[in-house]
Parts: sequence; structure tokens; C-alpha cells
Amino acid sequence: MVQIKLYTLFDKGSLLILAILYLNLISSCVFTISCDSYLPTLSYLGTFRVHDLGVVLAVTLQSFILLILFIAFHHSLDFRLSKDDKCFMIIHEIAILMLIILLGILDESSTIDFNPFDDVHRFASFAFALFCISWGYWALKLLETNKLREKQKLNAHIAFNVYVAGIAFTLMTMTEWHFAYTIYNNLIFNQIAESLCEWTAVTIAARFPYHLCKVMDSSIEISLNKEKEKIYQ
Repeated sequence: MVQIKLYTLFDKGSLLILAILYLNLISSCVFTISCDSYLPTLSYLGTFRVHDLGVVLAVTLQSFILLILFIAFHHSLDFRLSKDDKCFMIIHEIAILMLIILLGILDESSTIDFNPFDDVHRFASFAFALFCISWGYWALKLLETNKLREKQKLNAHIAFNVYVAGIAFTLMTMTEWHFAYTIYNNLIFNQIAESLCEWTAVTIAARFPYHLCKVMDSSIEISLNKEKEKIYQ
């Protein structure tokens, strides 16, 4: 019987996703884009052939991590959610998975010269951010009702700080995006600042499942004789 802590899996998975994204960014600056005057955002990278493959791969891996996170969350609670609460969380989880896949498809189908789905992409991006923020808040709130050990309480405090930082940089990204391409473009509101805020928000979002899973302290058991796998607290 092999026991694997889920947060170890999420730690390695999130680092792999970030490595793919940042190597993709670096390669685009070296071979495709002049990053002296413009640092490409994640969606902008998705409009370039070859670089879009890195974005799609990262989105696919993140989708699997989120799916495992959602399953682990429901198994980690010490109490049974009410029917309304369970439906509320599941609706969030389905929406998040559908939207992240949709964003990957939209980025893949667009090019730098032709983006027929710009309005849809903008709406999906805002919706995805709102669903993630809402789910993260309620997940932390519900996990705090568990009988947490001191180490888990410390991890919950860290996860909450990461969550707040993620919200802050998401709001900063939206603010930068709103003003950077208008007459209010200046040293504070500009395209490079927007990209830096977005990449910071993406980095925090990729690492948040790891910190949340440390609060759950869940494990997965894999039997060497190929018995069924189970997630337990």
C-alpha cells in the first residue's frame, strides 16, 4: 500500500504548470515577441501558433488538478453538507471546469490578427475569476468548521493570505486592463503593468490548490495489488 499526500501531488503539479507557462513566456520573448516594449499576457500568448500549445497544455493540467481538488474537498469535510450547500458548491465546480476549458479553446481558436470571440473571451474570463473567488471563499469557510489540528490551522491562515493576495492581483489586473488601453495610459496604468499583475495572479491561482489541500491534509492510497484507490482523511 502506497500513501501519497495530495498536497505533495498538487505541489509538483502546480510547479510543472508554472514551469510550462514561464518557459513558454521566455521562449516567446526570445523568438517571437519583442518584450522590451510589451510583456505578453497569457491569452495573448495563446494567439500565437506553437505558443498556444503551451497554454493549452497548462490549462489541461490545471483542469485535472481542479477536478481532484474538488473531489478531495468534499471527502475532507467532517460533516455532511446540506443539499443546498452541496448543490451550490457543485454548480461552482462545474462552472469553473467548463469555463477554464472554454478559455483554452477560445485562445486556441484565435489569432493575433483575427479574434472573433473577443467579447465571449472577456465574459468567460470575468465569470471564471468570479466563480473561483466565490468557491475559494466558501471552501475556506467550510474547512474552518472541521476539527483542525494546530498545523492545519496555520495552513488555513496561510491559504487565506494566499487567497486574499490572489483577489488583490486579480482586481489590479482588471483595473490595469480597463485603463491601460485608454487615454489614461501612464506610468501606473499601462500594458506592462497589466501583464505583470496578470502573471502574478496566474501564479497565485496555480499555487492556491496546494495551500488549500494542506488544510485538508488528505491522502490517496494506492494498493500495489491493484485494489481500488480511495481518498481518505
